[in-house]
Amino acid sequence: MSVEGWEIKKIDELALVDQETLSESTDKNFCFYYIDIGSIIEGNLLIPSNTITFKEAPSRARKRVYFSDVLMSTVRPNLKSFVYFDRTDNNYIASTGFAVLSAKDGVDPRFILYSILSDKITAQIESYIVGSNYPAINSNDVRNLQVLTPPFVEQQQIANILSTVDRAIAQTEALIAKQQRIKAGLMQDLLTKGIDENGNIRSEETHEFKDSAIGRIPVEWEVKQVVDVLLTSPKNGYSPQEVDSWQGIYTLGLGCLTFNGFRATHLKNAPANDSNVAKAILNDGDFLISRSNTREFVGLVGIYRNVGHPCIYPDLMIRLQFDDSVDNRYMQYILGGEKLRRQIQNAATGTSESMVKINSSVVQKLYFSKPKLEEQYRMLKILEKYSESIEIFRQQSEKLKVKKTGLMQDLLTGKVRVTPLLDNSGGIDS
Repeated sequence: MSVEGWEIKKIDELALVDQETLSESTDKNFCFYYIDIGSIIEGNLLIPSNTITFKEAPSRARKRVYFSDVLMSTVRPNLKSFVYFDRTDNNYIASTGFAVLSAKDGVDPRFILYSILSDKITAQIESYIVGSNYPAINSNDVRNLQVLTPPFVEQQQIANILSTVDRAIAQTEALIAKQQRIKAGLMQDLLTKGIDENGNIRSEETHEFKDSAIGRIPVEWEVKQVVDVLLTSPKNGYSPQEVDSWQGIYTLGLGCLTFNGFRATHLKNAPANDSNVAKAILNDGDFLISRSNTREFVGLVGIYRNVGHPCIYPDLMIRLQFDDSVDNRYMQYILGGEKLRRQIQNAATGTSESMVKINSSVVQKLYFSKPKLEEQYRMLKILEKYSESIEIFRQQSEKLKVKKTGLMQDLLTGKVRVTPLLDNSGGIDS
């Protein structure tokens, strides 16, 4: 696609690539902050809290980074660990797993960042790594990437628009993090102290507590094992023998169980030519726990919510059915809490950390504190207020991300021009 006034240019024409690298003769006591691939999470740069010296640093700590440089991961570039560097001091060194792009005169570095995040560049990167056993590109590959490039003023306006959306996303994510911290603190208090009939969180100064097998708890509470509140034995999910038939039934992927409960984001076609499928059809409100996953994710829990068509759960999950002395939502907070999840993770077995599993008996033997149902409801009312707020912010963040994707597609291809904005304003702010 040709766009009037735009040119196809190589990255090498837009930026210097790896313009400064530390040599072996670098002062051994030179102190710096080291940036590796793991320092970039979802487009955000996490600066280490401490500096290291050259003699302490790994051998790959070599590439100088300055203000307004763009860091582009050349190792597993499909993960898009790319970021605009906005620190003004000069003691930052990046791993050789990055290409450091320093914009030339007349080029907006933020435009370079958004360009390398675009689908067009992703396709070019994939063409370089096809057939490779190790997903990586080198600095020469980066230099040869081709970018559809507008004049400088349009670069700036495109970058300004996309940066504005990025700031909105960052602000929304910060609000989510704040609400999650508040909720985590409340959970710790509510699940160990509870809330009395007057709406006050209990304390040992104002309420009576007692010793128990799991520590000090309010005198009104009981200590139970999970098996004590189950209606039936836990049921493993369905393991299909045939996968060539589909009749409108879906199966949940493991990704449906997250740290924040159930998410209908990993649904797959399911076979429906086996009578056993019916036994694994889920009902709205069913309680699920992953019994096989990586050690980090094994034991994740969630409450299934109707997604508009029949769903079954896989053999990698367990369905639990509780009696009417506990609320499913309360048990989600209990089993999804740090203390019991750690017990589940420690009990998981497997020959590889890439996949471990638990037996349902592990879950059944777990001890937990059980207030009366009325108090569970009082606790849930408070916690779910924060859950609802977090979910609203999360939806806003997802909408902004979708908006950004659409804007990138329109603006970086020239499909939508920013020229009218420039004409109306008479220019742009510097």
